[in-house]
Amino acid sequence: MKKILLLTVCLLTFGMQASVARSVEKSPVQEVVTDEYAELVKQYMTLGHAHENMCAMMTATYVQMKENLGLGEAQCKEMAHGITDLIYDDLVKASVDIYKKYFMLEDMKTLCEFMSTPVGQKFAKSNGAVSTEVMAAVGPMQGKIQKYVMEYLSKQR
Repeated sequence: MKKILLLTVCLLTFGMQASVARSVEKSPVQEVVTDEYAELVKQYMTLGHAHENMCAMMTATYVQMKENLGLGEAQCKEMAHGITDLIYDDLVKASVDIYKKYFMLEDMKTLCEFMSTPVGQKFAKSNGAVSTEVMAAVGPMQGKIQKYVMEYLSKQR
């Protein structure tokens, strides 16, 4: 039962990201990556508080799994921050190739300009909290999800 719950949480966490990626058709945009482009992606992620938002989302995920992990909330937060710190630079580098599929250099400049505005910063600062609350809203739906997973798995066997 715990394994199914853990699997469900993992699938929700990473499935949401994958479904967003699938919902965006692969764009014909194939921007050539230059130092300027890479710097704009880094700037966009910085302006978007990507590090802080990633920490918040990972913390929320681990807190939901804290009993299965055998950790307290403070330890979950510490682990989420440690993992974020560990992979963040690699994530920024990997993001350059992802962004280039969908955004031209001028698009990245426009995104950075927007993120530099008060509304852009309000969006950036609240996006992590909003995403965390949305993820938490899934909690009460776990019973439905678990039932569906069990039914689906039984049909596949």
